[in-house]
Amino acid sequence: MEFSNQLSKRVADIKKYIDTYNEDESMLDISKDSNVLFNLNRKLYVPLIGLISNNNEMTDGFWRLIYEWSSKLNNLRVNLSSSDLITILDTLSSSKKKEDKEVLKRFKTFILTNSIIEKTSDLPREEYYAPGLGVSIPDISNFIDNAKDVLRRLLMHNHGIMESYESNSLSYEQIQKLTKYKLLKGFNKKTYEDYSKSHSPYDIGYINFINTEDLKNAISIFPNDDENWDEFIDLMFEQQYPSYDLAQLFFQSIVFAKKVFNAREKLFIPSSHLDIAGEKNHFTLEELKLLINSKNLKTIRNEFFKNDNLLKYAADSKDLILFESGQNWLHDNKRKQPLYEPLEREIIKPLSMNQIECYKA
Repeated sequence: MEFSNQLSKRVADIKKYIDTYNEDESMLDISKDSNVLFNLNRKLYVPLIGLISNNNEMTDGFWRLIYEWSSKLNNLRVNLSSSDLITILDTLSSSKKKEDKEVLKRFKTFILTNSIIEKTSDLPREEYYAPGLGVSIPDISNFIDNAKDVLRRLLMHNHGIMESYESNSLSYEQIQKLTKYKLLKGFNKKTYEDYSKSHSPYDIGYINFINTEDLKNAISIFPNDDENWDEFIDLMFEQQYPSYDLAQLFFQSIVFAKKVFNAREKLFIPSSHLDIAGEKNHFTLEELKLLINSKNLKTIRNEFFKNDNLLKYAADSKDLILFESGQNWLHDNKRKQPLYEPLEREIIKPLSMNQIECYKA
């Protein structure tokens, strides 16, 4: 019963963001007041709803920016020649198997996404005095669908809601095939049994850790912080994105959600945030603010004027909080602001945004 009540409350909190977004689907009224918006953590989830739920010129254009930005991070080493690519394409294309047709589709997207043609050939460029060749624009619909689902998962995770996940571990037959083609080595029944055990979730805590690691890898396609904003501005001019304010709003909302994720990881999986000496890192005031979904840092600083204050500054700092004191304060029952503890006792099936809107306990 307690789990059901907690889940209902958290889904209701997410639904508030959906309701706020639905009041103005254009997002333009929100972005006009961007300076105020960036100081209100709760509202920064609203643009994520727009990116997840909407399909229009503005959101599609922003996804193109994300796609271009993440593609530039991918520095593949390509040892194939152009003729190698054509041989693979011809082989897949000549196959009558349905699954090969799907592989062909994904392989073509892979080629375009990773600029492999440019890396494997001296493509004639268009000059002012002569026509040239241009690489086709890749179909990034799969990228967008995946990125939207990653944002949805991030939103759920930041509210402590654990969803079931699909295991990406290799089957016995797949490992055999990869070994046959000399892409894996050291395979035998014993190594497979050990591999299977290491990829079998045996308790909720383990699943929580795996979910977090999987999501951490998934959100790497998004910018990390404001330092990436200048790169985005360049891409905006390159792609002729029509709204600076809206792009900045979407960008800030993603960066905000990733910061919440990182702060939660530090709190709930502290072993992932050890320094070189194996000691726990400090909390920043900003991280504490994000964890309790507070409007500003003043809420945290005011704690130091209370007689029963639990927070302690690190030596010679007014911005870093000793880890254990921050941990004790965050878990203190007397604190009014909510902390979304992971709902670890049960796992739910993934909820779509439509299901969240209509959710009933």
